[in-house]
Amino acid sequence: MVFAQQDTYGDAGFDGVAKAVRALRSGRDGEVLRLNYKRNTIDVDEAVAQLRKLRTPPRAVVMVATYRAAAKFIEKTRDINPPLIYTNVSFVGSTALAEELMLLGAKYANGVIVTQVVPAVDSYSNVVLEYKTALSASFPAKPPTTCRLRVTSRQCHDRGPETDRTDARHRASRRRSGKLARSRPRAWYAVEFRPHRAPGIHKVWGTQLDAQGRYQPIELQ
Repeated sequence: MVFAQQDTYGDAGFDGVAKAVRALRSGRDGEVLRLNYKRNTIDVDEAVAQLRKLRTPPRAVVMVATYRAAAKFIEKTRDINPPLIYTNVSFVGSTALAEELMLLGAKYANGVIVTQVVPAVDSYSNVVLEYKTALSASFPAKPPTTCRLRVTSRQCHDRGPETDRTDARHRASRRRSGKLARSRPRAWYAVEFRPHRAPGIHKVWGTQLDAQGRYQPIELQ
């Protein structure tokens, strides 16, 4: 099951889940239920009503949503189907989601999964350690967050003809406006772009909230 925005981003997330499900089923068709909410709202009532009508409770839901909509959906469905596994793509904003869920209570946060395109900020990977050192030196009052790590990591060096040109133009524009200088610190690591391989990074890290609202690294199968 997918809970997603009614827009092209939600469409892309749903299509990705459907493709993955087909691969797991060895190409056999299988319906993936989609529950929608309107973009820029937290109106999840229709999605919750659809969930209530299901004869067979789903085992998991992939959420392609902003943090407030995701938190509202979890709040309204946790007691309907307590064993339901909630997993979010990194678009949700993991720190904001954790804070929102902890305001509702530990039971809403505990066990919620967020996949990331960078290592967990509590890990000891080289890029995280370099990022924390740079952040502490330039902005000692700002705590490390996954969102900030993603932003600084995207500011990658040019890598010749294989570098994404759109990204290079964007950085050049920011440099002229003075915004790039203010966006430091940077945590550099190799990100390679090629035709038909736009993401650049082909690893996903899993994190899961505990009852204290802290993300713990988990292994993704």
